[in-house]
Amino acid sequence: MQNRMEHKENFYFTYQEDFRRLNSKLAKTYGKNQSMFQSLLNQSIEDLDEVSGDKVVKLLFEVISDFTLHEVKPLTVFTLDQMVGYIESASKKGAIAIRSYY
Repeated sequence: MQNRMEHKENFYFTYQEDFRRLNSKLAKTYGKNQSMFQSLLNQSIEDLDEVSGDKVVKLLFEVISDFTLHEVKPLTVFTLDQMVGYIESASKKGAIAIRSYY
């Protein structure tokens, strides 16, 4: 049986693009803005055992661009309502699971 992600030509790319677009839409939905991301970059990042601080900063720039560049483009695989519902359901289930330990 063929992997579902490989079944449709370019579906993997379309799926990834939706997630990039979704990041900025979710940041807007939950009230996060550029200043929040900017504060991350104002922090001093020390070298880690596995990676240099410079590489961490480079990664932060890439991550932040996912949250700011794609807001105007529509989603093609998912709807924003679907993803917000999924996140909120997962959060509630996680909170219930955590409470059950205490």
